[in-house]
Amino acid sequence: MLQGRDLIAAAKTGTGKTAAFALPIIQQLAKKPTRFGQSRAIRALILTPTRELALQIGESFDAYGKYLKLRSTVIFGGVGQNPQVEALNRGVDILVATPGRLMDLHDQGFVHLEQLEIFKSFGVDLSRVVLSHIDLSADLDYMKRLLDQGVNIAFDTIGKCNYQPDVSRADWLSRLCAEGYDTQIVMSMDITRRSNFADRGGVGYSYLLDTFAPLASEAGVPDRAWENLLYRNALRIYKGQK
Repeated sequence: MLQGRDLIAAAKTGTGKTAAFALPIIQQLAKKPTRFGQSRAIRALILTPTRELALQIGESFDAYGKYLKLRSTVIFGGVGQNPQVEALNRGVDILVATPGRLMDLHDQGFVHLEQLEIFKSFGVDLSRVVLSHIDLSADLDYMKRLLDQGVNIAFDTIGKCNYQPDVSRADWLSRLCAEGYDTQIVMSMDITRRSNFADRGGVGYSYLLDTFAPLASEAGVPDRAWENLLYRNALRIYKGQK
């Protein structure tokens, strides 16, 4: 593990399997501490099938890294997600997770900073990267942290008010535009089911322009921002045109 190689191992219970992978991880992370002011993104992910095992592994990481400036947290299903989301938003180095809750939070847009770190390591131009479903996160500070990395975000679940009310989306969009982020936001609708079609009682494809845009304008999105939000940003990102 210290050489960065893939490894598969099996051993009986109580023989030190957790220490065998936790200690090398801690050693590697301690060699490259997070710099002051740098966004703290997840640097190590441990997936485990049950909440009991996740908690056990989390306790081991806490014990082994007690005197190091490393943050770790554990996320699992069956409990409220808000404390877990708050921990992720504060930034963690080591995440222990069960797959279901991890995918749930990922789909809600809460696990993106670590993806940016991977993109950066490969030299990806973040100005051409779009992170989707960010309007599900309901966290304006988190959106700003992403945008400050130079990436673009998508408000692309507009009309799905069972997840977040569009009044809130309009308010977030207004605040972001007021701080000059309108050049990094794209907008669309995630219409994937027949029930979303207007003739089936859904909001329909025109909802973004007919309903949400006026709502956002009333919330304070300036007229000058709409050309960026609906046209120029997409042109820059997907075709490389300014």
